[in-house]
Amino acid sequence: MVRFLVAVNDLGRQAVEVAHHISDILSSWDEVDAAFELAYGEDRYDPYLALSIDAYLSAPIRDPDQRHGAFSEAGAFESAILGNKDRFLAGDLPVRIEYKLTSRFMELVRAAQEGRCLLRAARTFAFYRLSHGEPLFVRNDWFGAARDSISSLPSSFWTSVLQVQIATLDHLLSDLQAATARQDPFYFTVASGRFASQVVAVLFALNRMFEPSPRLMQSYVGQIPDVPDSFKGNLEHFCRADAVITMDQKTEIAALMARELSALAE
Repeated sequence: MVRFLVAVNDLGRQAVEVAHHISDILSSWDEVDAAFELAYGEDRYDPYLALSIDAYLSAPIRDPDQRHGAFSEAGAFESAILGNKDRFLAGDLPVRIEYKLTSRFMELVRAAQEGRCLLRAARTFAFYRLSHGEPLFVRNDWFGAARDSISSLPSSFWTSVLQVQIATLDHLLSDLQAATARQDPFYFTVASGRFASQVVAVLFALNRMFEPSPRLMQSYVGQIPDVPDSFKGNLEHFCRADAVITMDQKTEIAALMARELSALAE
C-alpha cells in the first residue's frame, strides 16, 4: 500500500494532523481502496475553510453508526440520509467525507474515454476532484490509470458535455426571463444562482477543463484561456448583490453571456 502524508500548508498543522488521522482510520477499513483530499480556505478564519475527502470503495460502506464510532472524537457528526456522506468538526476544522464506489466511478471514466458523458447533468466536478485531489493513501495503481485516462479525453466527450450543458443553460435563462416578467424576486434569486453556476460550467467545458467547486468558480475565470472579452465583467455585474442592477438588466446580461457561449460552442 502506498501511503502519503498530505501537505496542506496554507491551513496549518491542524489540517495536516487531521488529514493524517482520517487517513489512518480509512486505510484500516478493507472496503476503502483510496482516499483523496481537497482543502478549501486560506487560513483558519476563512469562512470557506474545510477539508473535503473522497473515499473510494470496493464494497458498500459500513453503516453510519459504525463510522460515527470510528470518528468518536469528532464533534457535530452527521451522515447524509443516503448514507454516502459524513460531516463533522475536527476541533474547529470542518471535515466532509464522501464515499464512492470505485467500480461506478470507473464506469464514468471508461464512458468518457469512449466519448460518452454519464456524469450527472454533464457536470465535470467529479473528474476535477480526482485530477486535483491529493492522495492520502492508495492501495493499488487504479488511481494513476484513472487520472491519466481523464487527462486526455476525446473531443466527442466534450461535445456531449456541451450539448447537455448548453441546453441546460437555455432552460435556466428561460427561468430567469420568466421570473423577470413576473417580477418574482424569490424565484429570480433561485434561478440566478443556478444560471451563474451553469454559465461558468459551460465556459470550463468550452475550454476542455473540469469545473471546480462553485466556491472557486469565479476565481478561476481569470485563468481560463478562451473567454469572451466581456464575459468576466458581465459575470461580475450579474453576481452583484446590491439593488443597483435591476432584474431586467441582470436578465439582459445573462442573455448576452448565454449567446456568447452558445456561439463559441457551434
